[in-house]
Amino acid sequence: MRQETKRTLRRFLRNPSSIIGLSVLIFFTAVATFAPLIAPPINPMDPSRKVSNPYIMPKVTWKGEPIPPSGRSDALKEFIIKGMQKQLYKAKASELVPVVKHVMDRARPGDLCEAYSKSYKIKSQVKAKLLSMVDELEKAGLSDPKSMINSYMPSDFIVVCSEAADMDKDFATYLKSFDADSMSKGDLITIIKYTVHYLSLKDLEKAASKLFGVDGNVLKWMEENGYIKRDPIRTVDYHPFGMIDGRDIMYGVVWGTRTAFKIGIIVTFFGTIIGLLVGSIAGYYGGWIDEVLMRITDVFLSIPFLVAAIVLTTFLGTGLDKVMIAMIVFGWMGTARLIRGNILQVKEEQYILAAKALGVRDYFIIMRHVIPNTIFPVVIQASMRMGSLVITAAALSFLGLGAPTGYADWGSILNYSRDWILGAQGEAFKYWFALAYPGIAMVLFVLSWNLLGDSLRDTFDPRLRG
Repeated sequence: MRQETKRTLRRFLRNPSSIIGLSVLIFFTAVATFAPLIAPPINPMDPSRKVSNPYIMPKVTWKGEPIPPSGRSDALKEFIIKGMQKQLYKAKASELVPVVKHVMDRARPGDLCEAYSKSYKIKSQVKAKLLSMVDELEKAGLSDPKSMINSYMPSDFIVVCSEAADMDKDFATYLKSFDADSMSKGDLITIIKYTVHYLSLKDLEKAASKLFGVDGNVLKWMEENGYIKRDPIRTVDYHPFGMIDGRDIMYGVVWGTRTAFKIGIIVTFFGTIIGLLVGSIAGYYGGWIDEVLMRITDVFLSIPFLVAAIVLTTFLGTGLDKVMIAMIVFGWMGTARLIRGNILQVKEEQYILAAKALGVRDYFIIMRHVIPNTIFPVVIQASMRMGSLVITAAALSFLGLGAPTGYADWGSILNYSRDWILGAQGEAFKYWFALAYPGIAMVLFVLSWNLLGDSLRDTFDPRLRG
């Protein structure tokens, strides 16, 4: 027995699929185990307090509003802009001039159009320039540009101004030619406020350097001088996976690993137990018992799983626990049919017939002889189901039937961030990280279980042994 166990273990460990699958699963197990250390469940607005439910992703707000989708560089920009806004109204107009010159030189023409729409003096000059271009704008396909230019609606003016800047290089250059030295302080502040958000991090740091008179690490200087106060627990550097609407994606991915294990283990365990019970009774006793149980199984199999799960969660209500109930109720049939087929073959073996002849009770025959000799295919199937169950739960969460918004579940994160799938205008896939990291985690988790199942099949299937 020991020799056979050693040979089986040796075959298992020599299989490349088992090594890769086990390595990835060990990694996910470590992440799930040490989740409180990797992503501490601490209230980001009050680091002295822990969050009540660590599976709900803590939400960071800024000025009472949710932080917009951002990666690490965008989050750094938010801190710099936050500090600059404190200084804008304190600074003299002469101190703002070099900042505006720097910003105007690098800002997009469309952003300048938006800033100029807030200044009566500059807007009037740009209006006159646009009115001289009406014919060109009409030829470019803009409907009634004259009315839009003279409209009281700032949005109409911004549209025409942006269209003109896109089609005419000279006009785009004209937008950057205004003399900052002659502007009022209010206009200088307006231009800075409406253009700095769209600058690159490098250009924004240079603008902040000119405003504060700093030569070096602007962010560090601003922090040391009290212009910004970063969270001592969740600093910008603590969001390597980026943020969506104030929620840290790394936190969701890390704690989502625990959710994935919880779904896989609970659903697989109870689904396998129900399947073993039904399949064993049907296969061992046969006759009308087998007929009744298999017809019930066929009825469940005839219902599309995803549709059945959606209907059941609609009755039970949304939530991860309801999803797991639905997956258990409609997920035991494959195990039942598999174990029944194996038992139909094994129950005709001599040792089973001998046990019956000796008067051993059916319960002990099933538990001591039948199941131990038919269980390995079920174990292999269960290991492969672990991954697919996570995909199914993620699909239901993505449809809004599973985990609630903000729950640390990979499918829920994908559902939460789908509004940003296409990115911003002119910046396609800017928020790719919101989908990439939970998606990669899901793929690796499922792949590892499938590889482990393949290696178990190769190890225990006598037909595949070399």
